[in-house]
Amino acid sequence: MLGNVLEFTYQTTLMVERMILKGIFEKYPNLRLCLAHGGGFLPYNIWRLDHAYAQRSDFRKNIPKRPSEYLKQIYFDSIVHSVVALQYLVQAVGPDRVVIGTDYPMAMGDMEPVPKIHALHSISEEERAQILGKNAAKILKL
Repeated sequence: MLGNVLEFTYQTTLMVERMILKGIFEKYPNLRLCLAHGGGFLPYNIWRLDHAYAQRSDFRKNIPKRPSEYLKQIYFDSIVHSVVALQYLVQAVGPDRVVIGTDYPMAMGDMEPVPKIHALHSISEEERAQILGKNAAKILKL
């Protein structure tokens, strides 16, 4: 059962951190991704990746910028199952990078994402509207 709890988020993190370090976002500057599960552990581990980038030359082999600078090419769904975690996600990546997600009808889905977004007290109404739909409309060019 830990596959749903841990493995999905770990695999998401491993995949996107490899993409960053391999220079995929450098090679394809118009590439945009939307990561499920709130981006896995990326929003929490990106600072450790930046530290490694500063300390180890092999981390700088394929990319000229700190790994956190590539977050501007990534969107994150809101499925983190906690208002506290969602607040951190929005703070770490910006309200313009978060989109509402549900994972419906999967058992690990968030069946009530809107109340969590409304519970974020440190964002403006415009930022809330971005997360609730404006960001997705922009991404999809609607």
